[in-house]
Amino acid sequence: MWILYVAFAAAGLCVSLLVSRNLLDKQHEETKTGLEVEKAKRLEREAERNERRKKRASKGSLPLDTEAQASDAEVAREKETAA
Repeated sequence: MWILYVAFAAAGLCVSLLVSRNLLDKQHEETKTGLEVEKAKRLEREAERNERRKKRASKGSLPLDTEAQASDAEVAREKETAA
């Protein structure tokens, strides 16, 4: 049984040598939370995704997604009517 303990101790010693120090920053970054921030992030992600799709489609690798363009137009109309 003592062989098992020695094997675990050796494995623990080997793993402990792989652990490195974690350098911490001196500056504090404030985290923004809330629904408004999440909505803004979502809109940014959707804009980036649409931009990437348009770039790929302009290269000829993918056809333009007519359904996505139609839904974008519908969203724009809804925003105009809401304002």
